[in-house]
Amino acid sequence: MRRRCGRARARLALLAVVGIIMSPVSPALAWNPLGLEAGGPWRWDTTSAVVWNPDGGPLGQLGNATANTWVADAFGNWQAVTTAVISYSQGGQIIDPNTGNPTDVTSANYNDVINADNGQNPIIYDNDRDIFDMLGTPNGVLGFAGVLRRNGATITKGWAVLQGDWYDGDTSDVGEVTENEFRGMMVHEFGHFSGLAHTEVNRGIASTGLPGCVPPTSVDFATMSPFNHADSQSLNEDDKVGVSVLYPTAAFQSDFAEIQGVLIDRDGVSRFQGANMILRPDSTNCSQLYGRAQGMQSGAVPAENGGAGSYRFSGLAANSGYTVQATVIKAGGSYPIDPPASLGGPEEYFNGANEDWFDPPDDPAAKTVVTTGAAGTVVENVDLKINNAGNPARVPADLMGEALDGNTPLDPVTLQLDDGSVESASAYGGTAQAAWINRFTPASEELPFQVQGIDILIWHSSVQVGRDIRLLVYVDENATGDPANATLVYTEDVQVQVVSSSTFNEYSLTSPPMVNQGEFYVGAYDLVADPPDTFIMSYDTDANAGRSFRQANSTAPAGYSLFGETWMIRARGATVPPAGSVRLTWSPSCNDAQVPGQDYGVYEGSLAALPASPDHAPIACSTGKKTSYTVISPG
Repeated sequence: MRRRCGRARARLALLAVVGIIMSPVSPALAWNPLGLEAGGPWRWDTTSAVVWNPDGGPLGQLGNATANTWVADAFGNWQAVTTAVISYSQGGQIIDPNTGNPTDVTSANYNDVINADNGQNPIIYDNDRDIFDMLGTPNGVLGFAGVLRRNGATITKGWAVLQGDWYDGDTSDVGEVTENEFRGMMVHEFGHFSGLAHTEVNRGIASTGLPGCVPPTSVDFATMSPFNHADSQSLNEDDKVGVSVLYPTAAFQSDFAEIQGVLIDRDGVSRFQGANMILRPDSTNCSQLYGRAQGMQSGAVPAENGGAGSYRFSGLAANSGYTVQATVIKAGGSYPIDPPASLGGPEEYFNGANEDWFDPPDDPAAKTVVTTGAAGTVVENVDLKINNAGNPARVPADLMGEALDGNTPLDPVTLQLDDGSVESASAYGGTAQAAWINRFTPASEELPFQVQGIDILIWHSSVQVGRDIRLLVYVDENATGDPANATLVYTEDVQVQVVSSSTFNEYSLTSPPMVNQGEFYVGAYDLVADPPDTFIMSYDTDANAGRSFRQANSTAPAGYSLFGETWMIRARGATVPPAGSVRLTWSPSCNDAQVPGQDYGVYEGSLAALPASPDHAPIACSTGKKTSYTVISPG
């Protein structure tokens, strides 16, 4: 999405992502992929042009023909990148799946159009805000775009919705933007359509600049910044690198060098997800320091190129020097790992042989220049360790252990796929009764897991409080990812408690079922077969999805099909460790006042071996900074 003013959030979803751009702040950013699969980042098949399908109506001041031309021009900015192979082509007008005819998309047929599996990639012109109003989209949003369907990592359906009220010549409604800003919004949204997320490099220094340099100007700001600016139509080098990594030409792969590494957490072992890794050339030229900088989140790298906590900078000059820094991502946009993480330590540079998680010996401000190799090569193992302040501490002597009986749940947790914001709702036509479920996969150390509650957000005005629904719990012990292989283990009939865009219906299960292995599905079935369309299934279009399923008139496991967004359904429960497990608790470290928020490791061995601990094997390298840990018995 692109915003003109105010606060907004946009999160990644497996099948639909919206990005948000706001003003007046205008940071310079690099690139991140929209999403990742085992096969790599999400991207289009480029053996032929990506076809986009225009709406049939006007867009603000623009008649349909002019709007189509502006859209084509915006796609052309990405196609013009010489180191990328993606191309775009205008296809036929959007088809209404109900009539089979070309259409001007409105709130009446919007859901049908975006859910249709007809090979079209709709670019929708919401000229009078009826679609945005139906979705509850804030007035400040100019447009949103992303991915609706994929086959693995290959994008098969994309879409965008552009808001005409912001460019209609009427300043009395939501406001107005300039032509450059409106065209720039299109370029930004089609970056999302192409597989790019928001990214950050210079936002934290947008007002102060780098030492010895004036603050960066809009010329240095990337199109995929989450903030609006006057130069969005002109792709920054960071944008060009991003689209080239997704769709590289042979020259991009052979003519440039790369740097890669891992960000290590303060325990010196764990990989840290979601921080902002910034690369800059080793230069005193302020224009190069801003314009040739790159940034990506640690962990936003395919598994085959590093996986958790990893970063990888591409498109670098051969035999040239660069510095690498770990910083915090500021709020305001969607990223592959969202919400962005707090470092828990100081922002710092890679420091070569002195890289360490304590200061001393690693001064966070000290930096070692990394020199790239020949074109086509990768400099590996440029690993940063987030600093603690002060020296390591010891756990005090009040360590306590409690043997568990196999019936004692650990601390309750809530499992959720959504980001907390509902964007729309879905319904089956006529008297069809909807069943909708989300899939959750506990880690092996979280099993057995007791499902104690199900929370459901129902917000559409077509649903009334008191409507009868049936809660559902399925278990698939083999964790196949297919509800057809699951068994329905629990049902309970309840009623809708509240209809709200922010307050969940909270149901505590009368006889909580246990998931001993595999994964489970939770959801509900509509027990009322009323004739009007009832939009009971609320969903989130911008969170991590690919785990939501639905069907009509049945709760049989084999009837479910994958849905393109994420249901607003959450599971509440707790791990129930087998008998023989031990819960350990202790007080904070003796130097906690000097070094607050420390993490802890758990080791197993004999007390006689302390303090040298030669026989102590690690059970957990991190407790998440908690002063408790449960050692799970194999049962």
